[in-house]
Amino acid sequence: MLPDFPSSSQTQRPWRKRRLFALGVGLCLLAGLAALLVLANSSLSLNVDKARSNLELQLQQLTGQAVSVAGETSFELLPRPVVRLSDVRIGSADDKRAMTVTQVVAQFNLLDALVGRSEVSRLTLIRPELDTRQTPVAAPSEGPGGQDTLPEQAQVNETSDMLTSYLRSFFERFDGIRRVELRDGLFRFQTGGHTLSSVNIDLDWPGKDRTAELAGSFVWNGQSAELNLQVSDPAKFLEGQTSPLRMTMSSPLLDIGFNGNGAYGNSATLEGRLRVSTPSPTRAARWLDLTSGPMPELGALQFETNLNFAENRAKLEEAKVNLGQTPGRGAIELRFHEDAKTELTGTIAFEELDLAAVGNAIAPLPTNILNLQRRINWSFVQALNMDLRLSARTVSIAELQLQDLAATVKFANGTAILDLGDAVLAGGRAQARFTLPTESFPPVLKGKVNFQGVDASVLSNTLSNGAMRLSGITGLVADVEIPVTDWQSIVQGNSATIDMTIVAGAAGGLPAIVPVENNSQEIALQQNSSPVSFEKLEARLTNAGTATWIDALRVETATGRFDMNGVATMGDESILLDGAFWPEPNQVSDTSAAFTSSKPIEFNIQGKWPTPELKIAPRSTPM
Repeated sequence: MLPDFPSSSQTQRPWRKRRLFALGVGLCLLAGLAALLVLANSSLSLNVDKARSNLELQLQQLTGQAVSVAGETSFELLPRPVVRLSDVRIGSADDKRAMTVTQVVAQFNLLDALVGRSEVSRLTLIRPELDTRQTPVAAPSEGPGGQDTLPEQAQVNETSDMLTSYLRSFFERFDGIRRVELRDGLFRFQTGGHTLSSVNIDLDWPGKDRTAELAGSFVWNGQSAELNLQVSDPAKFLEGQTSPLRMTMSSPLLDIGFNGNGAYGNSATLEGRLRVSTPSPTRAARWLDLTSGPMPELGALQFETNLNFAENRAKLEEAKVNLGQTPGRGAIELRFHEDAKTELTGTIAFEELDLAAVGNAIAPLPTNILNLQRRINWSFVQALNMDLRLSARTVSIAELQLQDLAATVKFANGTAILDLGDAVLAGGRAQARFTLPTESFPPVLKGKVNFQGVDASVLSNTLSNGAMRLSGITGLVADVEIPVTDWQSIVQGNSATIDMTIVAGAAGGLPAIVPVENNSQEIALQQNSSPVSFEKLEARLTNAGTATWIDALRVETATGRFDMNGVATMGDESILLDGAFWPEPNQVSDTSAAFTSSKPIEFNIQGKWPTPELKIAPRSTPM
């Protein structure tokens, strides 16, 4: 007997019931959701004022400032609950530091909004604007033209304190809001008339114990920049406790990277690895408004260092520096003072150093006659106090090469001091010291140079570009005094006294005084002569502008002694010398010698260099 199977109608009945049940549940949910939406829309539309007041209260708690709304308030539930406030002012009505915002957009959680809670999860400030240019920072003083001016340091301090207050109150109250966005922000500063514009910054902070990230872009002093800052423990960071942090900023003029630890309490601290790169330190400093005047353009700069910043003191240790393609290593310390100049101390060692390039950066060589009167700016000396010790294996000064240089550069109260303590120069030793008080007018460079045991051929080739050939061992002491207002003052006002001695040498490449054969009373100038050897050359020179007075020049040779004095001028290349030749006694006693007279042969040399004329004539001035 076969079993009984249910009929097809009996089989389909349970599935039909299930579909009807699911359909009924879906309709109920849809109806419930529709009811909730209608209720929420009607409720929230009736409570826009309440939502607005709640948002104003949260903004007040977030900024620590009074908040007022002058424009319209609107609400959207879908696709996400959003409240928009127009024409918002953060700050009291009489506060000139108040921030104005074109529109504040607050986003809420959908379920929170449905049950009547209005906790902001995302806040967007569209076109926030802050203007500190009219902030009264100190009692005004009357400036030129009867206009009121404000002390610059007071302006800087007031603006800094105001921004610090804004940031501190904002971050200390930042709670619950997971994201804050600034769009198209504009901030005008009283100091320097600078503007921070096109500010588009996002701050993500999921919670007090989570990593906060600030990222975005802005335009400062006409250059755009991108910023990214990550703080691992923002709560500790704001309380003055150490927190890991990472920061990068990139712009056409400056790239900065930092990776380490920091704290932001009563005073900021940083400790970690710092990287800085700029194609021009001068333009980067001007972009950051860190200088009040022109700075020397020394070339591109890259450096990496261990940074330790605390209590207004920055220590840069294990620094790797590359300045103008010149690598170096060292350590630097900076001390910042509120009411005094910044102090810089440290030591840097270079493999190679081009002092001529540094000098040309400070006082560029004139390219035409108009550039002669271009004022040399020494404001960088007056901007800070500095004590920097430099060393270099090789130093170039034009064509002159020094080795193993040890030097000190000091800026103290507007006075610059360059002390070249010791260096190897052409087999001998070289020392020099220069002092320049830049705040006096005109600024006058004074210095002393000392060479001992130096190969004379190196000096003559450098100074005469190979036209004059000297050899021997040189000792030289020079005192210089040069006004450095501009190149015209340098050329016309320079003065120096030089004492020089060369022993066991020879002179070539210049007209030589030679005896005339078979004539005991005549000597002549011979052009393009072969080098003339001498036992000793002594000279005392006085330089003033383009003229050089040869106070005394004595040359001792195997045939006799020459004594000369006179003047040479660079402008017209003229020379005027009075001299006398004293033959050696053994030359006088030798009847076969060209010279048989024991009396000196007096002469003068006059004309254009390098072809002057020699005449046998009494000296116009005694030797």
